[in-house]
Amino acid sequence: MAVRDRWSFNCKEKGEHMNIFSYIVLGLSLSVPVGPITIEMVKRGIKKGFLHSWFVGLGGMSADVVLMFLIYFGVSTYLGLAERIRR
Repeated sequence: MAVRDRWSFNCKEKGEHMNIFSYIVLGLSLSVPVGPITIEMVKRGIKKGFLHSWFVGLGGMSADVVLMFLIYFGVSTYLGLAERIRR
């Protein structure tokens, strides 16, 4: 009987022996949403390098943060307006 590594599992359907790190890589690759910012980051990364790709990612992230603040403060204004109307 072979000794199993504690970080690996047997897939009974295909008989393959997979490592837990391959499951982690698979999960991370499936969790990355493919959108216009991601595609632009990959294009910039291939053509100009990591730093340019990173700046595109930072720009996309900062745009998301600005939109979150606008939505939060806009919704909170309308929620407060409903209480003022009731009085």
